[in-house]
Amino acid sequence: MNPAKLAAFTRNELIPAEAEKYAHQIIDKEMPAGLKKYLEVELFPRIHLKVGNGICLSTARRWLHREGFRYMKYSKGLYYDGHDRPDVLDYRQKHFLPASDAAIPVADGRI
Repeated sequence: MNPAKLAAFTRNELIPAEAEKYAHQIIDKEMPAGLKKYLEVELFPRIHLKVGNGICLSTARRWLHREGFRYMKYSKGLYYDGHDRPDVLDYRQKHFLPASDAAIPVADGRI
């Protein structure tokens, strides 16, 4: 891993094409290699498991993919705050707040 390039990538200082190329390198090579090394050096010996030739990078990639690691191009999405919808306000006023008030214990007239 190139620490200077990683720092520039996190500060958005790389040109977009170079940043995309670097992100692909991290996802396709560095993360699977790191997982492979961790499994073979740290995890497998701890659980007394010996893997003959170790795991291959394609297996590490497949496991990462299965766990949800995927390359995605960053895009700003639309955020919608639904707390002001009429049905949410109605539920909050008629159901949630009365139920939460009933659940608060009161001792000696103090909360």
